[in-house]
Amino acid sequence: MLNTLEQRLHTRLQQVQARLQARRQALTPPMLQVACHTQPLGALFAPGGPSVQLQRANGGRKPVKIELVQVDDLTESVLNRAQVIADTSRAALEALEKTALEVRFGYIGARDRDYGEADEVRVIHGSSAQLLREQQTVVRAGGGDPEEPFGDTLIELLEGYPFTQSPDVVRAVLLTCNGHSKPTRQGLSPLQVGERLRDARTFICVVGEAGSNTEDFVTGAGAYGIGFLELHSQPTPQQVQAIAHKLTGTLMGSLTQTGTGTLPDAGPISQLQPTGYTLPNP
Repeated sequence: MLNTLEQRLHTRLQQVQARLQARRQALTPPMLQVACHTQPLGALFAPGGPSVQLQRANGGRKPVKIELVQVDDLTESVLNRAQVIADTSRAALEALEKTALEVRFGYIGARDRDYGEADEVRVIHGSSAQLLREQQTVVRAGGGDPEEPFGDTLIELLEGYPFTQSPDVVRAVLLTCNGHSKPTRQGLSPLQVGERLRDARTFICVVGEAGSNTEDFVTGAGAYGIGFLELHSQPTPQQVQAIAHKLTGTLMGSLTQTGTGTLPDAGPISQLQPTGYTLPNP
């Protein structure tokens, strides 16, 4: 008889505890979940620790659709075109952010590592306002020769930047630079770096010096090459807007393709048609 009473009391206590726990959960607001990517991201993006990505537990944010990283030449060779790059960046980024889609931006300042200068990772998964604000604070200096290691920066970007790994997210790079690119430390030419971008299904647009080999990044990317546009010293408003329209139009079209499953296949470069073009001189 005593054992039966103890069992009933124990059962009743468990029921009360379960109800209290359920009530506490109902009154607790949705928490912010933190997902840590513990895989190595390389010294450029994760010195000394994992990358952290935040996601809403209640799905309150609309999904990210475009992630664009700007790789900006911070060497002295573009010092006299800093304002042109700023105007071009603002037009392109704000045009993307005005769409109904969510866009996240990254900003990497490219320096000449052959002279002991390190690239600067200034923004990861930010807004266009954050990127443009950082761009206004950078110092364009250094570099010791006409060629810069843009290829190495792009390879490390592919290997380390924490792009969202989802089939409905379009990944893209905007390279703003002056001069030529050196082969990478692995011996890859700009054309081969472009092929790596293509294989990673990452679009690239280059705004650079006319006649430079940086156009090969676009050519090598094949169907993932958005275009090559000349970095004029005094561009017209129409030329600045042309860059914004080209970038926005291609990425928006690619987003439609991801939804229908018709995004370009990362096949051999001979099977892909490059979309690169050079804006004619005024």
